[in-house]
Amino acid sequence: MSKPRVAIERCAVSASQAEVDAAVARAVAAIGGMPQAVRNAKSIMVKPNYVGIMFRASNDDVRMHKGRHAHNTEPAVCAAAVKLIREANPSATIYYGDGLDIQHGHRTQEDIFNFMGATALARQYDLTLLDCNEGEFVKVPVPGGVMLRYLWVRREIAEADTYVSLAKLKCHQTAGFTLSTKNMFGLLPRAHYGAGNRGFMHQNAHRLMRVFVTVNQAFPQSFQVIDGIVGTNHGMSGEPKEAGLVMAGANSIATDAVGMQVMGFDPQADFGTPPFFIAENHIKLAAAAGLGTTQLDEIEILGETPESFGLQFETRPQSDFTHAKAAAILEAARAQARVYLEMRDELLKTHSGKFVFLVDGEVVQSVATLAEAAQLEYFDDEQGFGFATQVLPPAETVENIEAYLV
Repeated sequence: MSKPRVAIERCAVSASQAEVDAAVARAVAAIGGMPQAVRNAKSIMVKPNYVGIMFRASNDDVRMHKGRHAHNTEPAVCAAAVKLIREANPSATIYYGDGLDIQHGHRTQEDIFNFMGATALARQYDLTLLDCNEGEFVKVPVPGGVMLRYLWVRREIAEADTYVSLAKLKCHQTAGFTLSTKNMFGLLPRAHYGAGNRGFMHQNAHRLMRVFVTVNQAFPQSFQVIDGIVGTNHGMSGEPKEAGLVMAGANSIATDAVGMQVMGFDPQADFGTPPFFIAENHIKLAAAAGLGTTQLDEIEILGETPESFGLQFETRPQSDFTHAKAAAILEAARAQARVYLEMRDELLKTHSGKFVFLVDGEVVQSVATLAEAAQLEYFDDEQGFGFATQVLPPAETVENIEAYLV
């Protein structure tokens, strides 16, 4: 079996659109051209990373650096990738979008898509723009799903033939880093996963990291491009860091492993080693699920070498989230998940259908809806840490609770 290929090309902050196009095209050519899954698809879902704009009150608040986006996938890189996708497949339906978690009522989908250049891109390349939080949702079974047995997504996403990630070279205060694999989390609609930022999935990092894996099990990427012209240091809303590169690959786990090395991180690192202060290494979990490799000697790296950029990113968790606290939260979640399985029959008599939060074997909070569950005080030091879930019979349970028994 041939090694997955990952290509790195230099691309300066000052690059013109033509120069960005050329850098992305060189990277794609180096990996052997556009993957066959993209060429043959009747419909393609393309997912940029727009999280850096969603929580801003206005476009003026979006962080920029020398005219480039500091937190969102750079529109010039998105345009270069979409151009190549459309050239490789002139007839496919191409869906393009993200879960637009708009937090301020006066902002609109149209506003965000216009500001990010997506509206113009849609006109030029015949794209269908999607807000992954709106539309008709369908349930997608995930056989062997690491964390969830099925996922809810827009029908268009569920029915796409292949998936493309246009990611950002970025640190993340919880997950350690955000590249291609984690980027797909934005496909999940907030209505089914807990309000504004899919908050229920964030209740504990054991769940969240494995949800990232499950999303990629359900919607495996055949192609990814990483915008590293300007990266994001420290956290998802952190300081801009000039990196001057773009990357391309056809396996997100391998691409992210090389991306980690570019950032100065070890893709074999795990909980307790930078950048994983708060959570486990989600691409190692994905590799264990058979989605790719994080072993650099099993990947063919083309173009520039990761070391040639001399970069060292630094992930900084939120000030109140020390590694020790994160370890306590993880330990409590795993312990209370075991308790829940032991108590489930009794809880079905008293809390059936409700979302409960267990601490030290006791139900300390119980609410009726997912929206309420997403707002619970899960990280209250005085209350204690634990495990939240919806009380359902085993046959109806969405979450693979046995995954906590590690």
